[in-house]
Amino acid sequence: PDKGTVDGGTAVTITGTNFVDGATVTFGGIAATNVVVSATQITCTTPAHAAGLVDVVVTNPDTQAATKTNGYEYVVFSITSPTLPVYVAAGGSETFTAVGATSYEWEFSAGSPTTATGESVTWTAPSTPQDVTVTVTGDGTMTDSGQIHVYGRFGIKDKPVEPPVIQAGDSATYQLEGGIDISYAWTVTGPDGYSDTGTGASYKFTAPSTGAFAGVYTITASDGVATDSFTVKVPMKVDPSAKVMLENAAAQTLTVTGAPAATTFTVTQYDLSGNDVTGTEGYGTFTVNGGSPVETFTYTPDDIDAIKSFKVKFTATDASDLIAAGLDSVTSDIYRVIPIDTYTVTVTSGGVPLTATVAVNYPVEWSSATGTDADGKVTFSLPATGGTYKYSVTATGYFDKIVASASKNVAVSLVEKSTDPTDWITGTVEDTGGTALVGATVFAYQTFETQYQATTGAAGAYTIVLPVGAPQTGWTVVATMAGYEPKVLENQSIGTVDFTGTDGLVATTVADSGDQTVAAESGTITVTGGQETTLDLTYKGQEVKVEVPIAGVTKPATIVVKQVAKTVDTDATKGSPTYVYEITAESADPAYTLTAGDINRIVITLPIDLSVVGPGDLESGKYVIYHADTLAILEAGNGSTVPTTHIISTDYVGDGQTGSVTFWVRSLSVFGVGTPPAAAAAEGAGGVSGCFINTAGHGSVFDGPAGVVGRFGEWFRSILR
Repeated sequence: PDKGTVDGGTAVTITGTNFVDGATVTFGGIAATNVVVSATQITCTTPAHAAGLVDVVVTNPDTQAATKTNGYEYVVFSITSPTLPVYVAAGGSETFTAVGATSYEWEFSAGSPTTATGESVTWTAPSTPQDVTVTVTGDGTMTDSGQIHVYGRFGIKDKPVEPPVIQAGDSATYQLEGGIDISYAWTVTGPDGYSDTGTGASYKFTAPSTGAFAGVYTITASDGVATDSFTVKVPMKVDPSAKVMLENAAAQTLTVTGAPAATTFTVTQYDLSGNDVTGTEGYGTFTVNGGSPVETFTYTPDDIDAIKSFKVKFTATDASDLIAAGLDSVTSDIYRVIPIDTYTVTVTSGGVPLTATVAVNYPVEWSSATGTDADGKVTFSLPATGGTYKYSVTATGYFDKIVASASKNVAVSLVEKSTDPTDWITGTVEDTGGTALVGATVFAYQTFETQYQATTGAAGAYTIVLPVGAPQTGWTVVATMAGYEPKVLENQSIGTVDFTGTDGLVATTVADSGDQTVAAESGTITVTGGQETTLDLTYKGQEVKVEVPIAGVTKPATIVVKQVAKTVDTDATKGSPTYVYEITAESADPAYTLTAGDINRIVITLPIDLSVVGPGDLESGKYVIYHADTLAILEAGNGSTVPTTHIISTDYVGDGQTGSVTFWVRSLSVFGVGTPPAAAAAEGAGGVSGCFINTAGHGSVFDGPAGVVGRFGEWFRSILR
């Protein structure tokens, strides 16, 4: 051709005569490349040159030259619009224009049309995102090409139809789809001059929690070409959102934040059926104190005879923007006021009233130890939660007793100690090497529900005082001590029972860790069964306690407690606060593999969310304690339930927001509190039963008739000392 692009690279054929091999060619004084010479024809490739007409000169090796004046024209041939590469939305259109030729032929690798002619062509992109190549040929010889990036329609993925409500301090993440992802940008505007920006395909919006934050926020996203937006609503916040208090509690202070300064509020109380109970006797009174930007209110509970549960609605009457957005009110979670009632404990023996001392020592020390009257009665003023209290009862000449009960009238029958030494069990405790063990615990029982114990003194001697009229035979006697494996002797008679020789205690190389208090996400204790050991773990405002009583394990074990965040809202964990707990056991002796039967009793105290779990809910079965092998199984609702008979005590008052439940288990796993399924699997009754399942006859030192091992765990339920 006699023309080509200024970029060069055009293949040109020159015809003439007397060309000699080795001849050179220049275009406008610049040498061509790829020169191939014959006598009458030369082929070569044009160099780059500025636009315009240039001379073409052929020079033979003997310096003879021929010139064709203005023989070749350099032109600017290219796609001038749009600038390539270009981004086009799927299904969208774009007009392409080229210059520098008299004829144009277009080709597109996808879309419509795929071929066209003319200086300009309008092209429609395919309906799916992809890369498309566009090529234009000018005058049959010149070409230019580039890339078209076809992207999906730009927008916010799963954009809310209605403005979502996000609580102060909470977060939500939004994603973009389609568009030109190299230039995604976010902007957020809101009340009180709030603004924020972000880049990238996702944006995390965290609702403000200070100042006049309540209102409507507009979130806008752009890809540099198109925009998309939606709004979110952030309501006012009441603190505390839920509360449990006693009828005799001091006035409580509540706050509402997020409203504009100098906002006027009204307060309305509703019972759990939605009835307005404002000003109704028993529901207490609210006083509006005002304040800015934090509005304060004072609540004074009434004296009541029954639990009062209600919610509180705080309404801003003069905040026009909040009223227009439907955000002029905020309602608390459940507030509960617990009455104080009389709990009576009656202590007898054989139906005869006893002079005894009684103390309520769980969940907190509500009262000092108090003596019974002539009728064997003692009364306590306690929160009437419907929960379980634990009473310690002592009387001279009788065995101490611990009783757990939810009743307001608790009958306790004590067992009289025999004063006849021939009715006692005595003996000596040694290790297998013959060394006397001082400080060992020895206990005896006919049934596991009732046990009697003593501690060895000098020379390892012990004396277990038994009840008047105790059976002469059929006793199981157990000796335990820290650093030794528990030893069980069955079918013993009243008299002398020695743990000596081959019946002596076997030392273990594993040492008990002792009680541990841990402020971390996880903690461990090492136990051998020879002493009581407790792990108290507190982390991020939640506390769990794990207690291993004497002989709670029969082999050295390491108990591991981990605080695990809930991942989803599920019925199986809704009664637990933010975290549930994974509690597992592993052998502390490298030479031994821990088995299910090596765990007899673990006592666990879990936190409960008092805004969800009401007074007496665990005793009534409205809420249950779940356990499962993994968090996923627990949250899927496929765990087992701990029987209500395993509950030792409950605290439905706590700090007003978090209470606790104490219970015992034989198997360890992940524990949480939730609502019961239609047919829950109780522990040991099928379903998922945890990492360790109690079984009889498992080859431990507690071997014996089937059922003996299983019943051993009952000792903590009702212990007589």
